[in-house]
Amino acid sequence: LAHVPDSVGDLTGLKRLALHNCRLPAGLPESISGLTQLTALLLPCCSRLGRLPDGIGGLTALAQLDLKSCRELSSLPDSLGSLSALTTLDLSGTSLVSVPETIGGLSALTALNLDSCSALARLPESLGSLAALKTLILSKCSALTRLPESLCSLAALATLDLRRCSRLRQLPDSIGDLAALLALNLTGCGSLEALPDAIARLAALTLLRLGVCTSLARVPDGIGGLRALTDLALPGCCALVALPETIGDLAALTSLNLSGCRVLARLPESIGELAVLKTLHLSGCRALTQLPQSIGALAALTALNLNGCRALTQLPRSIGALAKLQRLDLRNCSRALRQGLPDAIVRVTQFDIE
Repeated sequence: LAHVPDSVGDLTGLKRLALHNCRLPAGLPESISGLTQLTALLLPCCSRLGRLPDGIGGLTALAQLDLKSCRELSSLPDSLGSLSALTTLDLSGTSLVSVPETIGGLSALTALNLDSCSALARLPESLGSLAALKTLILSKCSALTRLPESLCSLAALATLDLRRCSRLRQLPDSIGDLAALLALNLTGCGSLEALPDAIARLAALTLLRLGVCTSLARVPDGIGGLRALTDLALPGCCALVALPETIGDLAALTSLNLSGCRVLARLPESIGELAVLKTLHLSGCRALTQLPQSIGALAALTALNLNGCRALTQLPRSIGALAKLQRLDLRNCSRALRQGLPDAIVRVTQFDIE
């Protein structure tokens, strides 16, 4: 389908219009504004759709607008901000260079997807007016260098996905104001050099992913304030030299992944205070020369991965106190380490050596 006739506006009772994989080089007619009962407009993969009509602002009942993979769509009309009933807006895979300031008028919006908008260099300050927004996906927005301070006014935001925003250098200092935030994903943000101390105020945060943040050299002391955090992932952070002692304050942490942190030379003694930690991944930590004695206090630990920790020559005797340890991975470790295992380690049910 290459053309939608003007007469489509006469379908005044239409509630759903789906035009998947249509070329639509001429776009949609202005008469679409007559579809006042339309709740869903689905236009995914319309490969030649370059613009939306101004009349789209007349779709007062519209709750879902799907424009994903409309590769030629480079701008949005200001009238978009009049869609007061819109709850879901998917703009992933488009060629958007900017988002109009009027987007702040989408008072009912709960989910905004801008994944793979690789030409998007900035976000409008009005983004902070989206009071109902719960999910914001900005993954693979590779031209994005900063986030607006107003983003931290999103009181309902629960998920912020910034994966592979490769030019993003910093987070706003006010990020701690996101009181409802549960998940923050920064995997692959290779230009991110530091986390703001204000991250400690994210009291509801349960998941923090920082994998392959190759410029991240340190984690702020304030991370210990994340008392609800259950999953902390830092795999491939090849510049990370140490963890703060405050890591032991993460009372709810069940999973800690430090795989591939190749210059991490030591773990803090406070790691033994992680009373509910179940999995500890240290594979590929090539500079790690010893484990702290306190590791034996990890009463809930079921899996310990030391694959490729070649500088480790022995395990602390306290490791024998890990009563719930079921899996121990010592592949690609030194012969001295493998031959000097404590006798108490026999309770392990899955033993990977070679």
